[in-house]
Amino acid sequence: MHVGIIGMAGSLILALAAAPATQSRGTVALEAADCGRTNMMFGDFQVARAVQHATVPLSTGILDVQPDGNGGVRIEKGSGKSYSITACIGAGAATRDDAQRAADAVRLSIDGNRVRIANRPSGRRWSVQIIVEAPDGAQVNVETSNGPIGIAGVSGTFTARASNGPIALGCRLCSVLSLMLYIAERR
Repeated sequence: MHVGIIGMAGSLILALAAAPATQSRGTVALEAADCGRTNMMFGDFQVARAVQHATVPLSTGILDVQPDGNGGVRIEKGSGKSYSITACIGAGAATRDDAQRAADAVRLSIDGNRVRIANRPSGRRWSVQIIVEAPDGAQVNVETSNGPIGIAGVSGTFTARASNGPIALGCRLCSVLSLMLYIAERR
């Protein structure tokens, strides 16, 4: 994977191009977005899950993803001419039924190129992890608060901002980029 730093000012902006070997790997289909890889726990509370899917055409422009507090984003290789978006929703409550009602109430909201979370339960016993399957040439701005960002196996331009959460890049130069980001954040 080739990585170029476009700019850095308290955030990380990357242009990623997958090497030919990476591009030959299988692409991820919408149905294949796997929320089972996301582990959510809320102390001693019962946990319930919900999953929602949406697509956004690549022609919409730069995809803007902000899952609110307690949410993370994972950007993976997709195909076609659309972003495939999966929201992996988890909620915790004293009973499984209450947890399921809270998880079912959360909504993935798409408004043009903006990906947000609506009907957020009160309190801190919920989380949404968004999986974006991005086709070649993707342009994505992603921002999290108290949540991780992961970008791997994709080709395009990505701006990643995390407040109190890690940014993980699936590339050979990631440790150098992580150090540069750390130094930039401390200035």
